[in-house]
Amino acid sequence: MPIVDPSLLAFLLVLAGAAGADLGLAILILAVAPGAGWSAPPGTLPLLDTPAVMFAGVAMYVAEAVVERHPTGFSVWHAFQRWVRLMALVLLAAMGTAGLPGTTRLLLGVAMVVMGSGSYVVTSGWQAMVVLRRLPRESQLLAALAQDVAFAALLILALDRPLQAAVGAVALVVLAASRIPLAIRAHRAVVEAGRSWLRALLDPGDWVAAEEVPPGVPGALPEEERPPSPPRGTRALFLTRDLTPGWLLVASGRAWYAAPGQTAAALARRPDGTPSPDPLHARLFVTVEGRSGELLVRRDGPSQAELEREIPLSASHEDTWSGTK
Repeated sequence: MPIVDPSLLAFLLVLAGAAGADLGLAILILAVAPGAGWSAPPGTLPLLDTPAVMFAGVAMYVAEAVVERHPTGFSVWHAFQRWVRLMALVLLAAMGTAGLPGTTRLLLGVAMVVMGSGSYVVTSGWQAMVVLRRLPRESQLLAALAQDVAFAALLILALDRPLQAAVGAVALVVLAASRIPLAIRAHRAVVEAGRSWLRALLDPGDWVAAEEVPPGVPGALPEEERPPSPPRGTRALFLTRDLTPGWLLVASGRAWYAAPGQTAAALARRPDGTPSPDPLHARLFVTVEGRSGELLVRRDGPSQAELEREIPLSASHEDTWSGTK
């Protein structure tokens, strides 16, 4: 990359991270910065200092805060927000790098889009995990506010002390590094759940027929447990403190969970009731290889009643068919 003022580079990357995490709040901060006594942002970003932009920033922030309080709203919202974030990041990059040489501007723009997109996926995935685990509304609100305060503080600091703000952003990344893969999986899971909910409005879900299950999925069954007839299946999630995407397989009164790259494990329902209704997923309390958790099946898969009918209770699991008999 051509030589760039480190302060400018630091500010633009912090801006991209803040806009990816909360676009409305980032735009609002840029709009009020000149009038609030902070240093003006670079390029043509000071042009955002208008009442219309301030109103838009507030409206976007409030709209996102309201919509994200409901699982279906959160999921459908983020099925579209990735494209909104992408377009906004491109626009902010164009404004923030205005006046720079063409090659420098292009490279900085690409870096901002990559940084902002990564920030969006990770921060929305963190909130998605809170939604998937169905923590109390107070916990969901606290998680969202903590994220907003952190990124707003970094962006405000970056207006006057961009290098220090960049150090703070790096520290956040280091602290969150071990949970980033989980956040990415949760983001993808919630986006797919939103799409499946929309599809299910027109076409009720069902099992994937045995002949349409990808060949590698039933191939993950242990040789001694393979049923006499090919299993049906559906995409599913195994939720504990982690989140494991995979396939639920059923055949001959038995059920297995096949995670990518792993041998399929026997799955059974726990006899401790049924989780409360979930608009995005059918849910069951289950055990997989002795680990307790929740099985989540999207709305384009089989219904709650169908899952309960096909998956055996753990108490009777040993009396069901076994491939060794």
